[in-house]
Amino acid sequence: SWWMRAQKTLFIDRDNLREGLKVIKEGIELLKNGHSIVIFPEGTRSKTAELLPFKKGSFKLATKSGVPVIPFAIKGTDDVFENNKFNLKPKTIYFTVGEPIVLSEIEDTNKDNHTQYIRDIIEKMYNEIRSEN
Repeated sequence: SWWMRAQKTLFIDRDNLREGLKVIKEGIELLKNGHSIVIFPEGTRSKTAELLPFKKGSFKLATKSGVPVIPFAIKGTDDVFENNKFNLKPKTIYFTVGEPIVLSEIEDTNKDNHTQYIRDIIEKMYNEIRSEN
């Protein structure tokens, strides 16, 4: 959509490995040059209030660039977007931010476990804001 392009969104084409790698390399360079990148590890937006499984390569940019991951959870986006459209409805969104995580400091070096480790943290944060609101 136009607003995603205006925000300089990096789109990864899951069907084109070569193009996907180019985008990942571009992201790594941006991070190394001090830019921040928001990653939505589910790869899509949930149409329900439930957290979706994270894509295995979600944290490749952080691993390759050595930058910390700052986990965050958002509640209410399923109410904001109309189904299959980017039309926005005025609704309340709840947002919480966690402590930075340096992936190289996580004891288990299995990349799939990094993904699960961060998902567990985000899921806990998400459940906390769900129970509060």
